[in-house]
Amino acid sequence: MSIDRMDAAANAFKRIGETVAKKEELRKNPSVEALGPIDLQSLRYPEKQFFENLLSVASHDPDVLRRVIEMREKLHNGLKLTQEEADELITGLKCKEFPLNDLDLSEMKFKKKLDLESLTVGGSLIMRGTEVRGNCDQSNMNIGRDIDEKNMRIYGKNDQMWTRVGRDNRQPSMYIKGTNNQGGMKVGRDNVQDEMKIEGRNYQEDMEVAGSNFQGGMDISGDNYQAKMKIKIFNNQKEMKVGGTNNQEKLEVDGENNQPFMTVGGDNIQRGMKIKENNFQLQMNVGGKNLQAGTHIGGNNKQGMMTVGGENNQYRMKVEGTNHQDDMKISGKNRQIRVKVEGDNFQRKMEVGGENAQNEMQISGSNLQLDMIVRGGNNQDGMKVGGENSQKGMKDKWNGDQLDDRMKNLLDRSRDFRV
Repeated sequence: MSIDRMDAAANAFKRIGETVAKKEELRKNPSVEALGPIDLQSLRYPEKQFFENLLSVASHDPDVLRRVIEMREKLHNGLKLTQEEADELITGLKCKEFPLNDLDLSEMKFKKKLDLESLTVGGSLIMRGTEVRGNCDQSNMNIGRDIDEKNMRIYGKNDQMWTRVGRDNRQPSMYIKGTNNQGGMKVGRDNVQDEMKIEGRNYQEDMEVAGSNFQGGMDISGDNYQAKMKIKIFNNQKEMKVGGTNNQEKLEVDGENNQPFMTVGGDNIQRGMKIKENNFQLQMNVGGKNLQAGTHIGGNNKQGMMTVGGENNQYRMKVEGTNHQDDMKISGKNRQIRVKVEGDNFQRKMEVGGENAQNEMQISGSNLQLDMIVRGGNNQDGMKVGGENSQKGMKDKWNGDQLDDRMKNLLDRSRDFRV
């Protein structure tokens, strides 16, 4: 957590602790009078809200200040609050400033909404196994170290928009009945959400992960929206399940993008995606369209045995390594116009239910399309192949009588070409 942020926040618990240290009578006999005058107008949210609530409760329950001081001492000594104490301090008084400590709410149960908006924790926020029966508002939080919410269960929405985490965000096996909103969230190291279950949609637009993103086995009943998400090292979404649309338009991964066995019920939108190393999408299953126009892959593109229920659109896609699409099955059109592959292009036994449009495709290495099946017409006008162009056994069921002559002519034109 930045020094500026700590100075900007008035730090309610820190102030009470300093006051207790300076005023011995406050420790011996806690009271509003002993606390001294508080200029509420000079305070900022959320400290102002806390002191307003504290003074209001103290007017009919003078002992509240003693309880707050005891809770402050417990946290300062690294001890965990009880359920009753957490209910009073966080849910009731809405204290949200813990700049010097961890805040451990693990295994606790909150019967209604849990409001942690603008929470500041100097250490880690720990809610392992915590249950929230309503919405959980964790937006605009500033956490100095880790968020640990393994096995947490939220029976409403989870909102963490614009939250800052100094180190890891750990949410494996977390359950959310509603929407998970983490748009604009910044994670200082890894984002761990393996086996996370979301009944609604997952919204992580503009999320930034300085380390790796682990979402293997994540299950999303609705849409997955990760447009413009930035991942510094590695993206692992192996066996991820998305019931609706998977929108990762302009996703940026500085390392590898690992999505084998991923299942998408609707469209897979990855237009303008930038992967600096390899893209692994082996046996990925897309119920609708696969839209990867303008995607740039710095290494190999591995989409062998991928299944696409609609159109496959990879217009102007660039692959700096090899393009592996053996046994890929596309129910609709295959649109790979002006695709550029700097290595080899493997599309053996690929099946296209509609038209196969590969006009002006440029392949620096070999083009291997053996036993490829096209059911709606094959258009490869202007294709350029630098190495071997092998299409033996390719079948164009729409125009099969002319296919062999057309492929022979294309092969003859390609022999003297070098990209």
